[in-house]
Amino acid sequence: MTPFESLAKTSLLLRATRARSAKAELLSTFLRTLEPGEIGAAVGLLSGSTRFGKVGIGYTTLGRVEAGPAEIGALPPSIQDVERELEGLAERTPKDRDSALARLFARLSLEGRGVLSEIVTDGPRQGGLEGLMIAALARAFGTSEGEIRRGVMMSGSVWAVAAALASGEGVPPELRTLVPGRPVRPMLAEAAKSPEEALTNVGGEALADVKIDGVRVQIHCTNGHVQVFSRALADLGERLASAVRVCLSGLDRDCVLDAEIALVDAADRPFAFQDTMSALGEGWAPGPDQRLRLFVFDVLALGGEVLVDRPLRDRRDAL
Repeated sequence: MTPFESLAKTSLLLRATRARSAKAELLSTFLRTLEPGEIGAAVGLLSGSTRFGKVGIGYTTLGRVEAGPAEIGALPPSIQDVERELEGLAERTPKDRDSALARLFARLSLEGRGVLSEIVTDGPRQGGLEGLMIAALARAFGTSEGEIRRGVMMSGSVWAVAAALASGEGVPPELRTLVPGRPVRPMLAEAAKSPEEALTNVGGEALADVKIDGVRVQIHCTNGHVQVFSRALADLGERLASAVRVCLSGLDRDCVLDAEIALVDAADRPFAFQDTMSALGEGWAPGPDQRLRLFVFDVLALGGEVLVDRPLRDRRDAL
């Protein structure tokens, strides 16, 4: 089993390396040294997207942890040991969480503790993160970046794609296609220097739409069951799903929708983003002339047919 210290050393080397190609080569070299069963854990920890979600530890918690000097003779934890220790850490009582972190830190060097502190808070500060990981995986396993990126987008998980690559099966079809109930990575904006450049980048034809400054959501409606996911692919819960179910009550086909939820006034004018965020919180009660509205702007699947690869013109017709 590979010690976590090796992962920490790699993270620090990545931070000290400037060129992206050199970073990708360094990271791919490290990935080749791992056993297949370690790949998922290592990729999750190094990309800031662990297999169990966000760790949820803040700097206040870290400030309370007193690890003291490294334990003499303590067995250094492996990459998988650290993953197991971190899983469910946020759900523990503060006292148990602090004690578990202190015991883990006591088994690490100062460098290892520093990298682990980054992982449990904001993610490793080595630059690139997921994009760099995709480039490194392509080099390590001889697979195209496009195929890996497609798998990551459709599965929502870089570590799942990495684990599949480590098993020698490439990126399997089930990770490269949209599966209702499993959120996909959202399509994001790209910058262009001019309208002419933007049109060239999209093949010469484009559609302009109003940008609603609400909360981005992805809606999966399967056999009447509605799930609503955030931009970060987190399930937003039954309370919001119930509200969306009312909006879609006339829909008699399964679908996956891209949408924004915004707090609007009586004339459908959106309030500020922070007002919408407050409205989505527990216990919120609408004020005079306030209501939440669902703005659906894209359809990714409809009636069992995946539309992701269809032109926007076709998707708009379906919408």
